Amino acid sequence: MKKVLTAVLILVLVFVIGTASAMNVPLKGYGTDGNEKEIIVPESCRLILVDLWQPWCYYCRESMPGLNALYEKYKDQGLLVIGLYSDTAASPQTGNMTPAELLDSLGVTYPDLMITEEEMARLATSFPTAYFADREGNILPVTYDEKVTLMMSSVEAQMREMLESGIVDRDSGDHAMVIMIAENEAIRREIAGGLLAGDCAYEMETDGVIGAMPEAGWDRVIGERLQDSVPGNDIADQQEDRPEEPGYTVTVTDEDGNPVAGAAVQLCPGPLCIRRKSNEDGKVYFGDVEPGVHEFHLLDVPEGYEPVSAVPEKTDPDERSILIVLKKTD
Repeated sequence: MKKVLTAVLILVLVFVIGTASAMNVPLKGYGTDGNEKEIIVPESCRLILVDLWQPWCYYCRESMPGLNALYEKYKDQGLLVIGLYSDTAASPQTGNMTPAELLDSLGVTYPDLMITEEEMARLATSFPTAYFADREGNILPVTYDEKVTLMMSSVEAQMREMLESGIVDRDSGDHAMVIMIAENEAIRREIAGGLLAGDCAYEMETDGVIGAMPEAGWDRVIGERLQDSVPGNDIADQQEDRPEEPGYTVTVTDEDGNPVAGAAVQLCPGPLCIRRKSNEDGKVYFGDVEPGVHEFHLLDVPEGYEPVSAVPEKTDPDERSILIVLKKTD
């Protein structure tokens, strides 16, 4: 049991959430040849995964092949992976390879930029750190459900690593417990929820995932985000034909009752969350969601607005309308 608890404690220490709210990631910097470089985001891009790394960072190097596999899997569906680093000094950990040589040796095909130390300090102090961003480079929040998914994946990976390494005696109760955790999703979810609520203080408004390797959780989160962002699924101007019954209608207004467009909300009727934005009438329709107790989140508000009061975190199966009132910050 002690070894299992120690492993989970290590997980808590390395898997934390970083803060970079209301920031964006640089798309201009320097290429591996030292010349100025700008990443041109293709029109087909619907989601950017930003990997902040340094050449001397062991886990950064270990994660890159997995990140590249995700890029190759999802790039035709709108995913762009961008790597950002700032340290170019020769490192014994890489055999004194240059960043270009290192990236080539790891088979990285997604674009990388060298940025300044000041820019890197604004975004990360621990490595690797990953962010989701839109095509303009604006950092997107990581939802609570996504944090649970990523944490569950990390717990499973660590348990399986313990089994493969032989660190746990096969004849001990710890071995049976590790197998149980590795193979039981409900137990991993409970552990993940406990870690998220624990002393490591996962702030719900934070956005970056630090120390997370590209395990199955990343595959699931990216797949769901890209599915949610298919045109017609979360675009405001294609919501008008959605029926208001039997699901939910969200109305977003200012304090005077005027509709507010562009507020992003999320409804989670299960493991798959649906993200949509309010239209010109301040409406968000979830007519395709059966009534029930579902996770509900206000993800983003238009510039110059903030919520007047707390937004409900759960839907009421008997109340189909949800009102969100925003106030101007000017």
